[in-house]
Amino acid sequence: MAGVCALVDVNQLADALQKGTDKLLLIDSRPLLEYNTCHIVNATNICSSKIVKRRLQQDKVTVRDLLAHWCEQELDETWTVVVYDQGSWQP
Repeated sequence: MAGVCALVDVNQLADALQKGTDKLLLIDSRPLLEYNTCHIVNATNICSSKIVKRRLQQDKVTVRDLLAHWCEQELDETWTVVVYDQGSWQP
């Protein structure tokens, strides 16, 4: 799942959601309690532990492995994946 990684602002995401892009995967990386309280429609919650994050950093597991475990769709390079959390901020 090689590809370009870029920041997406709220307006760009809203535009993509309004257009109804078929191959858009929204990943909510917040804790499950926050996800259950409120989340973007059709988002998938993948709250990874510190252990999983460390394994990612050490290349012992790939993002593709995590997505295959948590997502029902078959993903390929044509999908756009957006990950959001409770604390990311870009001026």
